Amino acid sequence: MLSKIPQSQGAALKWYLGQNADYSDLEDFYKITKEVGRGANGVVYKACCLDPLTKQETDGNVAIKAMYCTVYPIFLLLELYFLSLVKNSPNVVQFQGWIFKGTQLFFITDFYENMPLEEIKYPGTEEVPKGISLAPMKDIKDYLFALLEGLATLHELGIIHRDIKPGNFLYNAQSKKGVVLDFGLAELNEDVEERILKEKDLNKKDIYLNLIELLRITGGHGLGTEGFMPLEQVLKKEKQGYGVDIWSAGVIFLEFLTGKQQIFRNLRLKKQESGFHRYAGGFTCSLAKIFGKKKIAEAVKDSEYKIILPNDIQEEQLLWTEIVTHPEFDDMTMDLLDKMLRINPNERISALDALSHPFFNK
Repeated sequence: MLSKIPQSQGAALKWYLGQNADYSDLEDFYKITKEVGRGANGVVYKACCLDPLTKQETDGNVAIKAMYCTVYPIFLLLELYFLSLVKNSPNVVQFQGWIFKGTQLFFITDFYENMPLEEIKYPGTEEVPKGISLAPMKDIKDYLFALLEGLATLHELGIIHRDIKPGNFLYNAQSKKGVVLDFGLAELNEDVEERILKEKDLNKKDIYLNLIELLRITGGHGLGTEGFMPLEQVLKKEKQGYGVDIWSAGVIFLEFLTGKQQIFRNLRLKKQESGFHRYAGGFTCSLAKIFGKKKIAEAVKDSEYKIILPNDIQEEQLLWTEIVTHPEFDDMTMDLLDKMLRINPNERISALDALSHPFFNK
């Protein structure tokens, strides 16, 4: 069992990085080979499967996510139900099952070899500091197409992922295939009740109903990862739809086109005398420097949140050609980028429409 999390930021980070799951109860079924990642809810390991009789290694590998004992049970249930809902669907992580031993919960999924495009160093980009390589447009196109396929699958099921980022999309540059994973912040779209009425699979219908009840209890609308959230998610607006995921995918697209990471960042909270106001000082400045003060002020004015924008930021949106540095950037690429990164979520392109955009056919 995990010890109590230290309160100071430095001590908490040291504690977090030092946590190891107790997977001794799994040794009859799996052999842990290495840690492959960790998030807010647990540690992920690569493991090879063992023959239950001979204890010899088989050809199969799995990913084992050992959940922290400090995670509130209802959030474990949410992720379990979302994993069950996407089972047998393409372009998303495939759930094999779960094991509960004592106080430790393990999720077992297929294992995917990951060769992230953002880590490939192309000729002439070796010296780029704290950035990502300007990959050839063909490689960017393959990556984005695979990501949009995953989003289209989720949106077809009525799922909003709400935390799309490179770390939650395992991509293999050789096979040009990828899977979306980690449903810790996922929610159901507002049209889910219509889907339930049309759903013929009784098991899936039960999963939807359970998710609705669990999301009602938690309240939903948690914040995702800084830098990849759209404005409506940062402001915790009541209406959030599939456009949340499209924006996040658009940010990844923009990072590849500029060779820069953390383009939108610095989320800030502030308590004021008149009450508690959440506002994104650095974040809205980052947005306004590209989209202009006028659009950002318009988007925020109907919310209960406050923003502060410096006087020296321009009123109107910049041209994408003033921002993007990729040598293969053209009108078709700009059109898709622009349709994904709209401040108004109702104006963003859908995943299915994006997949049929001419950008992918040129």
